[in-house]
Amino acid sequence: MSDNQKLAPSEIEKLKSFIQKYQKFWDEVNEIDEEIKKLDEVKTESLTKVQEISVEIEKVRQEEADFQATLVAKYGPFHLNVETFEIKLHNN
Repeated sequence: MSDNQKLAPSEIEKLKSFIQKYQKFWDEVNEIDEEIKKLDEVKTESLTKVQEISVEIEKVRQEEADFQATLVAKYGPFHLNVETFEIKLHNN
């Protein structure tokens, strides 16, 4: 006599349903993992762009400082009205 027994069809179906549910969970987790990888790539690209923009900002700031030094050399110390672009010279 064999110790092997067959499960009832309803028991087999229940086990199959568990397998299907776990497979669905696994698929969902894999999808989320792929989304996270894509988000990481976007984050890296965005941070690189921010760094590039920061470098450009520093260049413009230096250019502005150089231009301001040129104006101060030409006119002397002054205050600039940013609405009218008129300057008021400082009396030393």
